[in-house]
Amino acid sequence: MEVVSVETGEEDEEEIVKKKETKVEKILKKLNVCLTDLTLLVIFSLPIIVFYAWRQKNGFKTGFFCNDNSIRYPYRETKISQSSIAIQTLLGPPIIFVVIELFTILRKRGLENKFKYFGKSVYYRITRYFHGFFICMSFTYVPKLFRGNLRPHFIDACNPNVDCNATQNQFKFIQDYECWNEVSIDVYMSFPSVHTSASVFVAVYLIFYLWKRIKWNKLRICLQFLLFLYAYFISLSRIHEHYHHPSDVIAGTIIGVLSSYAAVKYFEGFFTKI
Repeated sequence: MEVVSVETGEEDEEEIVKKKETKVEKILKKLNVCLTDLTLLVIFSLPIIVFYAWRQKNGFKTGFFCNDNSIRYPYRETKISQSSIAIQTLLGPPIIFVVIELFTILRKRGLENKFKYFGKSVYYRITRYFHGFFICMSFTYVPKLFRGNLRPHFIDACNPNVDCNATQNQFKFIQDYECWNEVSIDVYMSFPSVHTSASVFVAVYLIFYLWKRIKWNKLRICLQFLLFLYAYFISLSRIHEHYHHPSDVIAGTIIGVLSSYAAVKYFEGFFTKI
C-alpha cells in the first residue's frame, strides 16, 4: 500500500509539472504572437515615420507657373482636420469591432469560454485592421516625397514674392521665391489625398466586415450605405475646400480601395478566420 501511495504521489507531481509547462508554453506562444504583430505594425508604419522625419529635417519646396489657375483658389479653413480624421480612422473601427463581435459571440449557442473567444476575436480583428491601415497610409505618404503637388489654394496661402503680372514671369517656372505668409509645408504636398485614402480604406474594409458579420440584410445594407456616404463626403470635401485637386482624390481613392481589398483578402481571408 505504501509503494502504491508513493507512486501515485509521484504521478501527481508529474502531472502538476506538465500542467505548469503547458501554461508556460501557452503564455510564451501568446507573447510570440503579440511580438510578431507588433513587429509587423512597426514595419508597415516605417515609411510614415521616415516621411515625417525627412520632412522635419529637410523640408520641402517646389516651383510653380504663374499662369497655373489650378493653384489660385481661395484658402478655406478645413472642417475636417488631420486630428479628427485620425481619431475617426484609428478609434472608430476598433469600437465597431468590439460591439459587433460581442453581439456575435452572445448570439452563439453552446460555445464554451465565450468571453475568451471574444477577446481573441477582437484582438485578431483590430491587429489585422491596423496592419492594413498602415500599409494604406504608407502607400499614401511615400508619393509625397517624390511628387509634391501644390495645393489648389497655394497662391492665396503662400502669397509668393513674385510679380506674376510681369511679362517675363507669365510662362516661367518659378523656383526662386519666398512666401510672404507663414505657411505649412503641407501646401507643397497635395498628392495624393490622405483624408481620402484613409476614409475610403475604412469604408471599404468595414463594408466587407459587415457583409460577413451582420445577417440582417436591411440593417447591413443601411450601414454599408452610410459608410459609402462617409467616404464620399470626405473625398468631395477635400475638393470643395480647395485642399486637393480631383487627381489627388482619385489617387487616394484607388490607394484606399486596393489596400483595403488586399488587407481583407490576405490578412482576414474575407473574414472567414476566427
